[in-house]
Amino acid sequence: MIAPKTKTRITFNFNFDVESEWRTSYDKLTRIICSVHWGSGLDILGIVNNNHRLLFDLVDKGAIVIDECEYEIPEPRAGESETGRNIQSMLGKRGNHVVLDDMAALFSDETLEMSEYYRNTIYLPNHKALVRADGMKLEDIPEMLAHDWCEKIILFPYYDLDGKSAYYELTLAAPKDSFIDFMERVREKRTNEMFEAIRQADEHSKAGYKAVLRNERKADWKTVEQVTYRAFRDAPPTGADDDGNEALLARKLRGRAAFVPELDYVAELGGSVIGNIMYTRSKIVNDDGGEWETLTFGPISVLPKYQRQGVGGALIYKTLDVARELGYRAVLIYGHESYYPRFGFKPASEFGVTTADGKNFPAFMALPLYDGALDGVRGWLVCDEAYTTLDKEESDKLNAKLAEPMDVDEYWQALTYLARSSLLLVRMAIQTAVPGATMELSNKMLSYWKGQTLIHFAARKRYLGVYPGAEAMGHFAPRLYRYKKSKSEIQFPYKDFGDKDTKLIAEIAAWNAEPVRR
Repeated sequence: MIAPKTKTRITFNFNFDVESEWRTSYDKLTRIICSVHWGSGLDILGIVNNNHRLLFDLVDKGAIVIDECEYEIPEPRAGESETGRNIQSMLGKRGNHVVLDDMAALFSDETLEMSEYYRNTIYLPNHKALVRADGMKLEDIPEMLAHDWCEKIILFPYYDLDGKSAYYELTLAAPKDSFIDFMERVREKRTNEMFEAIRQADEHSKAGYKAVLRNERKADWKTVEQVTYRAFRDAPPTGADDDGNEALLARKLRGRAAFVPELDYVAELGGSVIGNIMYTRSKIVNDDGGEWETLTFGPISVLPKYQRQGVGGALIYKTLDVARELGYRAVLIYGHESYYPRFGFKPASEFGVTTADGKNFPAFMALPLYDGALDGVRGWLVCDEAYTTLDKEESDKLNAKLAEPMDVDEYWQALTYLARSSLLLVRMAIQTAVPGATMELSNKMLSYWKGQTLIHFAARKRYLGVYPGAEAMGHFAPRLYRYKKSKSEIQFPYKDFGDKDTKLIAEIAAWNAEPVRR
């Protein structure tokens, strides 16, 4: 059992009349509580993750969630004291966890009891203290100190603070009652700030994570189809006619008379299209000859790595506003009943509207675009036939083409282990030889670029194909004798790939980057 390296006591000297004098202590208290909570600050290798700034901000807003994982009672360790075993049983099984070892070492001779109220908390009668080794919120402190027998709280951070390990004793120079009253006022302030933060976050989400929203252009068509395919590729089937055919639907809709180009929007981030939404005109009809023009949107697509970040919501908010400006009556959709109500959608049954076959279900929803837009409207929805006439064979052929990597990340993930290992060495060598060079995907190959294309790579089955350009092939010809090559390609076999190969490739890229050849 290892004794802790240090024993650190923190005393809070609050002057409640001067904010600057208690702010430093309060911020440090926040950091300690944060560290006690955030067990995942240690990764599987035991390396401390120092990127805690966001978590500190969340703690300041009062938005910490206490860990509620299930624990197992561990087997006793050889030579371990009864108190040490009790601590392990009370606080859970964490393997050879340094925090639990420290606690067992520090309090092995103390009388302790399990707190009935605070989970994973032990009560030390001799110290008149509560000991915590997992989650805590700021508001827990005054509540814990309110107990007559509790004079301080001992916290065990999951990572070092100020270069010190072991425990932190939270004692008060201020009277306990004054501190509790102060913390209550802080909690009220934090609550107000939290709601304001939530409001701002909602506004931020409507902006689609800084995505630029604009009308789709013809140059975007292929990318939009790639995005659409990926957005639905791993989605569970819904039973709709367009399941798995969404990319083909996006292609077909553009040529339909019902298509509304003014509402065909993309979300663009860093110059790349990451999302899209399309609308078609639909109508509600009934047996009495009534007919009311409406809108239907879909597919709406966001690249998987940008999903759940507000991009889809931004596209919906934007296009609904444009639809109102254009004077459309209402939007009817088939969508997830737990998602679309946030935009104002309600079950279509509330408006007396059914599907074309006279049915209703929670996923069939409607949104009037102005007050009274669906008053007196009764009937069933008729959508463009493109939604129900998609050819599965045609869709499969298109999806096979769209499945090809659309960016560097996808290309990289699709590589075999040998190809990825070789390219990783090349990547490091070129970044050293040509600082500032960037990797791109061009013509189904990886390329390095800095003001101009420097070199291309293609990962073949047994070798790495390198395409440096005709001029470079001629200049480096005396050093290429031992490689198989064609007019434009040099072959570097994976099985023999090493430092000499990476050095040569990096030299070629650097030679192509020299200003005289630009």
